[in-house]
Amino acid sequence: QLPRSERLAKIATIKKKEGRVLDASEKHALKMTTEYGEIVRLWEVLRTSTDPNADPAVIAKRAEKKRLRDLKRREKKATSSEGSKLRTTFEDDDGDDSSSSDDETATAPKALTGEAPQEEQARTVDRYEYKYPVIDKLMSLIAPKFATMAKTPRVSRVIQSMIKFGSPAHLEKLLSMMSSDFLSFCNDAFSHFAVCALMRHAPHALHKKLVGLLIPSLPQIVTHKFGVQVVHAAYSSRLCSTMDRNMLLLGIFKDGVAVMKHYRGYPVLEDILQQELDHQKRLVQRLFEISDKLVSQLPFVQRLVFAFLRYGTKHEILEMSVTLKPHLVALCESREGSELAALTFALLEPKARKDALRAVGENLSELLVGKYSSPVVARLFDLMYDAQLLHKFVAAGVEHMMEACINSPYGYQVLLHLVTPEGSRRERLLSPAWLHDYNLYSSDNANWNTHTWLNVEYQKETVEICSKPAQRTHLSVLKPLVQKVVSLVADEASRSKLNKLHVGLIAREILHVVDTLPQYQQTLALSSEDIAALQSVLPKKDQKRMREEGDATAEGASAETPAAKAPRLSADKAPSAKKVQATPAKKKAPSATATSPAVVDEDAPVERSARTPQQVDSTPTAKAPRLSSDKASSAKKAHATPAKKKAPSATAASPVERSARASRKSN
Repeated sequence: QLPRSERLAKIATIKKKEGRVLDASEKHALKMTTEYGEIVRLWEVLRTSTDPNADPAVIAKRAEKKRLRDLKRREKKATSSEGSKLRTTFEDDDGDDSSSSDDETATAPKALTGEAPQEEQARTVDRYEYKYPVIDKLMSLIAPKFATMAKTPRVSRVIQSMIKFGSPAHLEKLLSMMSSDFLSFCNDAFSHFAVCALMRHAPHALHKKLVGLLIPSLPQIVTHKFGVQVVHAAYSSRLCSTMDRNMLLLGIFKDGVAVMKHYRGYPVLEDILQQELDHQKRLVQRLFEISDKLVSQLPFVQRLVFAFLRYGTKHEILEMSVTLKPHLVALCESREGSELAALTFALLEPKARKDALRAVGENLSELLVGKYSSPVVARLFDLMYDAQLLHKFVAAGVEHMMEACINSPYGYQVLLHLVTPEGSRRERLLSPAWLHDYNLYSSDNANWNTHTWLNVEYQKETVEICSKPAQRTHLSVLKPLVQKVVSLVADEASRSKLNKLHVGLIAREILHVVDTLPQYQQTLALSSEDIAALQSVLPKKDQKRMREEGDATAEGASAETPAAKAPRLSADKAPSAKKVQATPAKKKAPSATATSPAVVDEDAPVERSARTPQQVDSTPTAKAPRLSSDKASSAKKAHATPAKKKAPSATAASPVERSARASRKSN
């Protein structure tokens, strides 16, 4: 008796010859007897076969790691609101195209960190050599009809598995078959997954060829709903260099990369838009057309939209900001998207920000501690007009999650941003990306509340996006946040759970602004107990510096008190005492109406001013120490405070004095 599948196939063949109707199982059995059935059977062997010479323990370990990784990936997809249903439907069953961090695709960067075991530190070329015969059979079946079979859902998944387990020679052959009609493969609903898999698994040299094939077709690919996924796979690949990313961005314009090489600012898109004034209008219009069609969560698209918001025209920028408003929270998940979210919120009208703030408040627990989203939260404190809305949706949540905020390597910088207005101190505390990419407020940043766009005549126009000072907004919500920090520090149980470095830096900056800025001192109104609690968590070097300054102040005070009471001058005061005694008391010079001639010292230096020469005390300074003890105090007092009397005018000098002055000049 034949197996059921073969029996069904034989029955289906007979029925088909007789013209009878086949049921679903018979149709499937008949289909599996064709070339398609052979491809499906070989695909199953390719996915499930194991190395016969491998250690069973290693195989079991890899299987367990794969199971845990797939479980974690499913949980992440379940919690994420964003995702492509089409991609989830047609991806490989094994998930071999969903992550580049699988142990099958682990390369040298992971190995160099020492995370992988010694036997898994390097990916060898023949790691899946035992699967190469199966791939060769599949290649021989698919190659004759590759153009049509690659665009079917099942064979597209077979090709993805072949790319994953194939050798560089297999990948090179697949690329040569795709290059015949690369544009149609990229824009097809099923074959574009195979192109994305090739982008992800190709070696460096092959990736360069793929980018070279992609750039000429970018104007048609980037506006297609499936083709943009291919562009995203190329842009986000770990092998894509900065120059390749710039070329992909420039490829969206119809000018062509060969022409744009002669543009000023090449190859950076933002520099070209800023410097190439002759082609600015045409480039900005093309960028708006693409950005308006491609509002999505892909980093490639986010950078295009961000470039338009920075250098575009006024009315289109305002229109794009309203379009992006519902997506601000989702944009904060990537580096390019976080910069776009911060700029979009700044460009929204103050009355239109409430919905965006509400969305931020609902997801504040994730945004506050996120790597890319935390600077966006810090930017909200600069731009909000209404302090009540800011406290309701943002500041209250930060206060509630203060412990998690301090312990986060990114969240604690939000607090540092609020208590560090000085630009010189911010450079030592905040991340460089916070300072340069998000235009945060500081006392040295005069352009924190301005934006430059193009008017209808394509002339630059700078506008103010926030007229209220950011420091006033910070002070309106800062007191409850600082009090929460003080309460956590004062409680011994809570203090032990805090990151010592983060809370020490925050306490140091709070004490600094309270000591140096009267506005912060008046607003925070810290008591002596609060200051003592903050000083107790300062970094060790700051505590040591404070102790040394306190000891120096105490020594200075103790040194000044005995010196004031001692009747005799100390050794360190003697030079100053001699200097005081050497300064003669100024006596009143004779008036111009006096008839008696004045006694003038001809060896005295000539005064440059037109004043009357003053009479000098004839008592030599060398005899000052010989004063009697009963006259010492009075003489010291007289010398210390010489009587300053107004000298007569130069026009009131007598003839005798004028002649004496002339003789001194001649001598």
